[in-house]
Amino acid sequence: MSKHAETPTGPKKSGVPILAIAAGAALLLSGGSTLAYWSVEQSAALESIQTGDLNLVVDDATWELNGTAISESQADNLKLVPGDTVEITLPLDITLVGDNLSAELSVADSGIVASGNEDISVTTTISGLTASGTVYPVTPATLDPETSIAAVVTIDFDATTSERDSTDVTINLDELEFTLTQVPTP
Repeated sequence: MSKHAETPTGPKKSGVPILAIAAGAALLLSGGSTLAYWSVEQSAALESIQTGDLNLVVDDATWELNGTAISESQADNLKLVPGDTVEITLPLDITLVGDNLSAELSVADSGIVASGNEDISVTTTISGLTASGTVYPVTPATLDPETSIAAVVTIDFDATTSERDSTDVTINLDELEFTLTQVPTP
């Protein structure tokens, strides 16, 4: 009996595993992976919400001269004399829509008559709202559909104006401005 071990016959197979590992690595590096990650997508089951609205529209004016209604064309050609009072009513359409909405309405009428003129005065009040200082607080609760809101502009030409004081004075009604501004809800 021989003490020599038998050697296998045929070609050596040691290069095949290395070739398989190299091919697998090349496949993974090139993006051709069989690995998958799980993923799921689902919409939230929520209702839509909506924004509110804040708006102010100044409607057509009505005019009175010394307590008598006049037309807009008569007002366009009006020439005031001492003792006259003109009252202009401007309906205000205010929109306030919002759960936490509060606003203030303010009026700027200081530029209507030139400064320094003491014979002609202009005052503006808002009917249908209560003033707080120089502004009118507005909330959806204060906007009663049964109550009309209007600006009432009163122009008084002092009856005691003497000589030729305050002749040819322009009363700039286009300087009248209304501002509705949102304010923090108390």
